Amino acid sequence: MSENSVPLRQLLSERMAQDKEFRDEFEKHALGLRIMQLRIRKKLSQGQLAAMIGTKQSDISRMESGRYRPTLRRLVTVFVALGAESELKDYVDYLAGEVELRRPEGTELPGRRADKMADRAA
Repeated sequence: MSENSVPLRQLLSERMAQDKEFRDEFEKHALGLRIMQLRIRKKLSQGQLAAMIGTKQSDISRMESGRYRPTLRRLVTVFVALGAESELKDYVDYLAGEVELRRPEGTELPGRRADKMADRAA
């Protein structure tokens, strides 16, 4: 690496910190690519994975290409079918790290569930 070069990981981190739209798109495609890598490692076709989890091949294709962001329930199903539960936990932990659970000062969250969430976060 030359003196003026910056590692790609650092550039991506900086861009994602500054640009939420870029971060969302990057994450969508990174997740799809990881699903594809895991599926290929298991020597499964998109159709075979789809049959395992009760969906259509086109849904797997859309997930892998980043055109579709699956629900958490669907992600759990996919990662379990691919034997990658620990990776799913890492991804969920990453997402949870971006969610602010603390109650902003001077505001009240209505309902018992919201109070429990705020107490846990404190």
